[in-house]
Amino acid sequence: MSTAAAAAAGCDGRACSIHIAPACGALVSLCRRTLPGRRVFCSDPTWENHGKVLADAGYGSALESYRYYDPKTCGLDFEGFTADLKAMPEGSIVLLHACAHNPTGEGAAAHA
Repeated sequence: MSTAAAAAAGCDGRACSIHIAPACGALVSLCRRTLPGRRVFCSDPTWENHGKVLADAGYGSALESYRYYDPKTCGLDFEGFTADLKAMPEGSIVLLHACAHNPTGEGAAAHA
């Protein structure tokens, strides 16, 4: 999705999904230009660089987490994950690994 298309999607109330090959910085650059001032949610756990890159882009004070991995079951905390998604404010940015979540390797596809 181009930057212009992402901006248009965000402005008319539609959900926006962007796939970017491994490049957290590219995603943050796009979000900074098209979705300034939004709250950003990363999974718990996530890679250390995600918080640093987002903070450098100006999202530091807005960076929050959502439940993802349950170490007791070594799997997805589906109830916590979906509850946190539902509780997020409208317009939030969610950093979500589409499959094989890093750093846990746990995917959400089995729960879909």
